[in-house]
Amino acid sequence: ERWLIPAVVAVLLCAFISCVVYNQIHYYSDPFETKIDSGQTLRVQIIDSDAVVLSNQKVEGEMILPEEINGGLRYFPLRTIGRYTFFGNEKLTKVKLPNNLRRLGEWSFASCLDLKDTLVLPLNLAKIGRDAFTGTKFSHILVQTKNLELVDTVTVNNYFFKSPTTKKIVLEETVESLPKFLFRNVKNVDTVLILCDLKET
Repeated sequence: ERWLIPAVVAVLLCAFISCVVYNQIHYYSDPFETKIDSGQTLRVQIIDSDAVVLSNQKVEGEMILPEEINGGLRYFPLRTIGRYTFFGNEKLTKVKLPNNLRRLGEWSFASCLDLKDTLVLPLNLAKIGRDAFTGTKFSHILVQTKNLELVDTVTVNNYFFKSPTTKKIVLEETVESLPKFLFRNVKNVDTVLILCDLKET
């Protein structure tokens, strides 16, 4: 009987640790709204312990997306911007993407007609959906992304189609490879600065 209590404690401790570890890796929430430091209220959802920005048609002004979202119990890295998230938003004027971001959904910022100045594609961005920035008015595109792949590689898409104000594209030292169709139909560029040993994919 002496071994029974320690054995029960050990089993309960293992169960507790397993539960904590599982919840660290697999955590889900219902959609909820949260206010970010730049003043906008975002609609987000925690999916598999990553924060996903959902449809947000009412945000406006200069938006700085945070690295992490407060999910109530703890903070979760903002890794995904969903499909059509800011589509057609004519009140959004600037956006700063977080370094945590790994995926941009298709049409996520398309037809944001007043979205301008500089767009920075952050280091950890791994996938970008078709027409993500179609119809925007960025003057500069700064690419920090190490390795980027297109979500839809079956067809040739226009990720910056009808973006006539883009004049300058800079590929920073961190870039290793870029899809060859990423800047297809960006026709008014007058400066391309390549600071990396680029491998086109």
